[in-house]
Amino acid sequence: MTRRRGTMAQLRRGLLAAILVAAAAGLGWLGQRYHHGFDWSSSQRNTLSEASRKLLDSLSGPVHVTAFVPPDAHLHRGIRALIDRYHRYKHDLDLSFVNPADAPQRVRKLGVPAGGALVLTYQGRHETLQVLDEQHLTNALLRVAGSPDRWIAFIAGHGERDPNGKANYDLHLFAAELKRRGLHAQTLDLTKTPVIPDNTSVVVIAAPQTTLSAKEVDVLRAWVARGGDLLWLGEPGGQLGLDPLAADLGVDFLPGVVLSTRSASLGLRNPAFIVIDHYPDGDPVTRGLVKPTLLEVAVGLDTRAGSDWRPRAFLRSSDNSWSESGDLKTPPVRFDPGTADRRGPLTLGVELQRPAPNGGEQRVVVTGDGDFLSDAYLANGANLDLGVNMIHWLAHDDRFIDVPPWRAPDAHLALGNTLTAAISFGFPFVLPGILVAAGAAVRYRRSRGK
Repeated sequence: MTRRRGTMAQLRRGLLAAILVAAAAGLGWLGQRYHHGFDWSSSQRNTLSEASRKLLDSLSGPVHVTAFVPPDAHLHRGIRALIDRYHRYKHDLDLSFVNPADAPQRVRKLGVPAGGALVLTYQGRHETLQVLDEQHLTNALLRVAGSPDRWIAFIAGHGERDPNGKANYDLHLFAAELKRRGLHAQTLDLTKTPVIPDNTSVVVIAAPQTTLSAKEVDVLRAWVARGGDLLWLGEPGGQLGLDPLAADLGVDFLPGVVLSTRSASLGLRNPAFIVIDHYPDGDPVTRGLVKPTLLEVAVGLDTRAGSDWRPRAFLRSSDNSWSESGDLKTPPVRFDPGTADRRGPLTLGVELQRPAPNGGEQRVVVTGDGDFLSDAYLANGANLDLGVNMIHWLAHDDRFIDVPPWRAPDAHLALGNTLTAAISFGFPFVLPGILVAAGAAVRYRRSRGK
């Protein structure tokens, strides 16, 4: 009887082991065949971002992704896992795999690099992608969905902020973000090229430091007169020959610098730092902005009545601001009634619209500051988001305005002092101690059982 019971126990243990092995093998097979993930990160890091979802919502028609990669199962799973995240929100976005060795002619025609790449096809346009992550894929979708060969011309030759420069006051980082979105920045010296090319989408005047000649100003005025779109980043201290252009636009630049007593309450020592945290409802440029915009040194703007432009202020300073026309180095610096000082709120950014001469709508944006787009201040608050929105609106890419620049969520793990101390002490001392105690307890029970 004892032997029979032992045999039955062995059979049960063998059957249980066989079931466990079969279950593990089945789970392994399912894992190879099907992919499903769970996002347990605090900010849903592994879920498609809101920016990507908004972009997919704006795309009408199918998008096809062709992966020109060798037949590597691990690589295929990684590509399929990323594309599946997009497919959940856009069901007509599909994926196919092609071995480059089997299609040399297609590889040459599409310009696929030797190491392989993803090729996105949308409405007859193609975009090649080699980096496998959401940031680069979403930016590739932005490029393939936009109009081809869109150029943003930055006027140069007068100390303007340079989209190719690396100084803190330049616009290198801003231009890099535009490039990721399919908008190519180029500088244009009107003394050497006295005509703005026809393929230019937007002309940018980025705070010149020396006076423009009358001929250069005439070229800019002619661009506006024939319906060209314009971004003018103004600065305090005069418009350096651009007053005729300002008159054409019906915009006046107020004397002095805009200051605010609110800056000190926000921890900013310089009253010329203006924080804007309220945006007009329904405005096409500020739509979707949540964070505040920080302007370093700004000039107030005013619009003239009777112009054929339809103005709309989209950046306004607070009630406790004013335009200081006096010397900032001579205290006390305060609002002085009866002088050229103007009490706030003041307009710091204005959109201008009118029917274009050749049909459609002409758009112009004038701001009282250019520092907020510089490399030194671009990362503050909503500065980058606002700059990208302005360019998209001026380029008539309204559907992309709600797609903010991609930022990696929870890129850093922040631990408190208590948790850090617990981990530092627990792993080398407490956890080994628990394991030793558990082993000693098991051994003691076994010895007592004998």
